[in-house]
Amino acid sequence: MHLELTDEQAGALVRELSQIVQNDRYPLSPRIVALREILDMLRPEPARPAPLLPRRHYEPPSKGRYRRRGQAPPVHSSDPVSGGKGSSVVMISPPPRVDTARPRLMRLRDELTAAVPCWPNTAEVRAELERYELNALLVIYTNWADRRIRPDKREVVYARDFWDGPRAATNKLQVLKLAEKVEQGVDLTPHLSKEIFTHGYVPLRPPRQVKGPEWGDKDFALNAYDIHHVHLGRPNDKGHKVTHGKDLLYACFERAKVTFLFVGDHKSFDDGTVARAAAAWRGGGRVHTPITDRQRDLAHRHGLTTMEAVDGRCYIGNGTASSGHATGHWVNHLMKTMGWLDPMIDDPQWWQQMRRHASTELPDDPELAWSMNWCDLLLQEMKTGTYFVPPKCEWRR
Repeated sequence: MHLELTDEQAGALVRELSQIVQNDRYPLSPRIVALREILDMLRPEPARPAPLLPRRHYEPPSKGRYRRRGQAPPVHSSDPVSGGKGSSVVMISPPPRVDTARPRLMRLRDELTAAVPCWPNTAEVRAELERYELNALLVIYTNWADRRIRPDKREVVYARDFWDGPRAATNKLQVLKLAEKVEQGVDLTPHLSKEIFTHGYVPLRPPRQVKGPEWGDKDFALNAYDIHHVHLGRPNDKGHKVTHGKDLLYACFERAKVTFLFVGDHKSFDDGTVARAAAAWRGGGRVHTPITDRQRDLAHRHGLTTMEAVDGRCYIGNGTASSGHATGHWVNHLMKTMGWLDPMIDDPQWWQQMRRHASTELPDDPELAWSMNWCDLLLQEMKTGTYFVPPKCEWRR
């Protein structure tokens, strides 16, 4: 059967099929496979680039291949945008068909650059941050935004052996007051590290000064184990924390719930307490560590993910990249979402459909822009302040 469709009819059919294929829960079902084949027939295949020339084979040099013991290797300068040795993040290749030069994506990139604080706060460091592409900038931004805690009302749950720890019993009154704040949705920023206001982006130091990722702009427990640490210091009447103190509350925050795991100190990052507590809570059993605490700490400090054994089952910590970041997969999902949705926004029919399903009055000529709310991706109508959340673009906390 052959259908003769106009360009307008074909475009409308392509949009509807794209929505069905993208949002279906079972992408490999026979129904979706058939719809995808129809979509490929309606949508012309993009022109493929010319094949690359075969690689040339070079023999290694006969002299100068090895260096003397104790001699420092040569330092190769590289642009941070290229993701080489001078970069502090692992660059994620943009998903196919994502044009990051589109006006709305360029505007989002400028907003993220202005929002992230730099350390040191100099023109050189700020210029280095501005050279990043959108996908790498999203990794930096989400890594910084995830260190903060959204002030929402949450249910407080205590780990099974939370009150058995000596520090928890000593700080029982402060823990209960903090739990009351969480249940009321009070902003916990006074209990967080002050570096979240200054260390959003820290350039990578030379290899002679540091080995592995740059942790100056990252939360080790959060990136490695998905656990926040909250200071139990007492805030004054103005809400600003007077003292940090040595005692820290380690907790896992979610959208509607927070689990208090244990009360420790800054040494809990490296002595294995955080790793064992995270594995025991998620695995729900007795933890057996196949490696020493020193080996685990060295692996995580170099951007490697480790594992724990819980009652014969394997528990793997939060997946971190070699740069120390843990939001790479989330950023890749956001880039794919903007890649297929941003071209559709310019279609007047798409906007009219959005107006019919909206609960508020929207203008005929909208001014739409991408924005980030914490780690959530939003599409905002600037004239009315109304925002839309694309499918599956809400962060887990």
